[in-house]
Amino acid sequence: MSFPSPFATSTTNHLQILQAQGRYQTQPPRPFILGTEFAGTVAAAPAGSPFKRGDRVFGSSQGSLAERVVAKPELVLPLPDTLSFDQGAGMSPILLRHKLLADKRCVVQGSM
Repeated sequence: MSFPSPFATSTTNHLQILQAQGRYQTQPPRPFILGTEFAGTVAAAPAGSPFKRGDRVFGSSQGSLAERVVAKPELVLPLPDTLSFDQGAGMSPILLRHKLLADKRCVVQGSM
């Protein structure tokens, strides 16, 4: 899936610093674009995808600081209308890594 930059937000964290220094445990091949979390509007989606053009989404994909992000559908979630793109980009690691459901709760440390 592809997401256009005018409507997208990306986050940075310690992972990007370590990747830029070549010190993170998994390194994409060089050259690479930093960034892993994003939120935006779907520009295009493959056939059979649960998403369609115009859907608000957030997720995780290497290179999210680029002009466009290409992400695997399984690493993308719908962004509720009650959340901004900034909030969605900040929440994606939590939701995707822990696969939280609507009836579950978690504690978020270090959040704004």
